[in-house]
Amino acid sequence: MSDEETDVEDNSLLLKHSLTWRSERLNTLIQKLDFRYMEARKKKENSKPLKARKDGSPSK
Repeated sequence: MSDEETDVEDNSLLLKHSLTWRSERLNTLIQKLDFRYMEARKKKENSKPLKARKDGSPSK
């Protein structure tokens, strides 16, 4: 095996590792953002004042 072939293999391993790391990192960030979005949505829904219906009973 020549040095060039070894360099190509090293580069492909490095690229594969880099892409795997990026994928895992992006998935982690997406999960965190999704969690924050859902928490903010729950907080917003819980803070909405109840609207009164025409008959006087509260509704959501």
